Amino acid sequence: MVVATKTACSEAFELMNGLHQKISVDDAWECFLKWEKRSKDTIAFRKIYVRMAGGDVLAGLLLSQIVYWFTPTKDGDYKTTHLTPDNKQPELYKYRKDWNEEICFSLCQVDRAMKVLSTDFNLINVRRTKFNGNQCQAISINKLEFITAWYQQCKEDCEK
Repeated sequence: MVVATKTACSEAFELMNGLHQKISVDDAWECFLKWEKRSKDTIAFRKIYVRMAGGDVLAGLLLSQIVYWFTPTKDGDYKTTHLTPDNKQPELYKYRKDWNEEICFSLCQVDRAMKVLSTDFNLINVRRTKFNGNQCQAISINKLEFITAWYQQCKEDCEK
């Protein structure tokens, strides 16, 4: 995903810089639109996760990304391969700094959003563990609380 984004950015940058004359705002806008169409720098984001997180947009975005990691690929394979200590459900191992690369969160934003999702709404479980010798977060979805919140929010959305 990062390579495709860099390619789209590089092409747009070269196009803008490759013009030997002063570029007009309209030409620059057209260049931007081409970049926008080709860029893979996106995140699928479901608004229901914001509502499940009490209206907190950052927590909702983080939840959306966590859900992404727990959904199977088109081939039916799972993206997470670790299991909770009781071997009952999958866990996502993530270094806090990885969220910056993935969704542009600062460490403070990661910590606050994790607290909202785990402590305030009990939608996820987070524990510290070591992976490759370094501290990381082991994240699992609290399925009962998640499905309950999801169902309640779907019900409220349908009643509007």
